[in-house]
Amino acid sequence: MKTTTFGNHLHPALEQLHRNTCLWIGHMNPGPVDHLAGQTFQCPQDGSLSKIQVYSIAVSHPGKMILTLHEFDKQRKNWGQILSSAEIEVNESDEENWMEFPLQAVQLHKDNTYGFRLKSPDTLVAIGEAAWP
Repeated sequence: MKTTTFGNHLHPALEQLHRNTCLWIGHMNPGPVDHLAGQTFQCPQDGSLSKIQVYSIAVSHPGKMILTLHEFDKQRKNWGQILSSAEIEVNESDEENWMEFPLQAVQLHKDNTYGFRLKSPDTLVAIGEAAWP
């Protein structure tokens, strides 16, 4: 992850610079299992979060992706209540692209840990991520 500041302009607070694996999210027909994914992060400074972008490697077919933002308790490894959420429609044209989830702005606090979860009830999407600690 990398922290970037540009004065008072809106900017990414965290960026994942590399991807060396993918994580499948969603529902594979005809199986009964839904594949969920999440990522946690420590907030580098106080600020407002209004969107999260994730990189899509593959989309099986059109469907709905849902992102929820939570506080995360590192000691207990517990996800807190939903702070904000977004739902987008995805299709095959989203492959090899950043998918943007617009959120109702949420105030985040320096050094607190937060996380987001991704799920889909009706499609299967591969998300690029880094596999090392």
